[in-house]
Amino acid sequence: MLALFRYQRLMYPEGCGYRSETGGLMEALRKLNVETIRKYHADYYRPDNLCLIITGKLDLDALLKVLEPLDERIAAKGALPPHPRPFVDSLPVPPLEKSIQEVVEFPDEDETEELEDLTKEVFEVMERIVKEDGIDMERMKIVISRDRLKTLNEIENNPHNIYSEACIIDHMYGKEDCSDLEKAVKDLRYYDEIMNFSEEKWIEYLKRFYIDQPHVAILGHPSSEFAKKLYADEKQRIEEQCKTLGPQKLEELDRKLKDAKLANEVPIPDEIIGKCLREAIIDHTVIF
Repeated sequence: MLALFRYQRLMYPEGCGYRSETGGLMEALRKLNVETIRKYHADYYRPDNLCLIITGKLDLDALLKVLEPLDERIAAKGALPPHPRPFVDSLPVPPLEKSIQEVVEFPDEDETEELEDLTKEVFEVMERIVKEDGIDMERMKIVISRDRLKTLNEIENNPHNIYSEACIIDHMYGKEDCSDLEKAVKDLRYYDEIMNFSEEKWIEYLKRFYIDQPHVAILGHPSSEFAKKLYADEKQRIEEQCKTLGPQKLEELDRKLKDAKLANEVPIPDEIIGKCLREAIIDHTVIF
């Protein structure tokens, strides 16, 4: 995760959705307050950001009739202010101007040999494929056929997952009129197309998209010293926080935490669950 986080920082500019750590950073989470959470909920959990995906053998006319009240209640809310689509409306990714290689330490007692030459060796292999060895086209076709069979197996055994994922991707990235949806379900056609690629075509793509382009290479390096530093830093942070809060505040927060845990464990009445589900479907929940 540390290597991926560093890659995001090097590859994507400020304001780009792909730069974000979707799980959140501890530094930010510790400062998170309920007002920020409520604003995020109001901005994104809204009817025009709803993606309703229904799978299975259904009577289409009956389904549309059931959904009519939903459409009417959403329409009754009136026009809403526009909301940004995080991965569509954020800043575009600029092309890399030069290649970057960095070593990122991660905490681990099992330290291994240095990997600084790994990126160079990988590109040497690709250069050798282009200039000398060529591509084993029989093996390439076997790999493509294997992956195509995996896709067919998923379509047969888990069609709801395959197609709901395509719908979700289209909802996040595609045009709002759904004209891009067809592209998201053409995997088999794409496999058929690349199955007919010539060796020259593969080599052309290898050069164009890998060898001839600047790249970002992040090498993860296990470090016992880094593990010790993280432990020491966290211990110091806790000690400083305890000192800042003081015994009385710590006791108050401990009591609030225990009360919150007890409240969280109280069974939710069935009538409240039913009401929440009804309101969620009508107001803002994304249903899969």
